Amino acid sequence: TLGRPQLDDLTTSVRFDEEQNILYGYNEKLRPYSAYNLDIAWEEYASDNNRFAINAFSKFLDDYIVYVNETKPVSELAAYNGSISLPDAGEVTLVSAKNAEQSWLYGIETSAEIDMTWPGNPQNHFGVVGIVSYTRGKVRYYNTDTGELLSVKGLPFLSPWLANLTTYWESYDLSVRLSV
Repeated sequence: TLGRPQLDDLTTSVRFDEEQNILYGYNEKLRPYSAYNLDIAWEEYASDNNRFAINAFSKFLDDYIVYVNETKPVSELAAYNGSISLPDAGEVTLVSAKNAEQSWLYGIETSAEIDMTWPGNPQNHFGVVGIVSYTRGKVRYYNTDTGELLSVKGLPFLSPWLANLTTYWESYDLSVRLSV
C-alpha cells in the first residue's frame, strides 16, 4: 500500500526565523511511504446470510513522513535564496518533512451478521451487523517547529478501539438502516 505526501510538505511556503536561526522549508523529493500488510482471517457462515469473522492484521510502515531538523551551512541552501533572504555565511537549522520513520501497526477485528426473514413474508428481512476492532501502533513524534524528537506514542488519527453496530430492515422496494 502506498501513502502519498501532503501537498503542504512538498510545496509549503518558506520562512526564516532570524531570532532562532531556523529555516522552515519544503521537501520536493518526498517519496510516497509504503505499508506492507499481512492479514489472516477466519469466517464461518451459519447460513446464507449469517456469518462470524475474525481477522488479525499487521502493517509495517516504511518511510513514514515526519518533520526533522538538520544543521546546514547556508551555502547548501541556495535553492531557498530566491524565495527568502538568508544570512551570507554560517549555519542554519533547516526544518522540513523527510521520509524518516518506520512503524508497526497491528490489531484484531471481529464481525458478525445475523439476518432473519419476516415471518410469513420472505421478501422482508431484518438483521444486525456488528464490528469491533482493536489496533495498536507507535511512531516517534517530532516538533514541527524545531524538528526535535518529542516522544514515542500512538500513530496519529488512530483510535485503539472502534465499534460499529448496524440494524436494518429490507424489502423488495424499501431499505432502512440505522448505524451507530
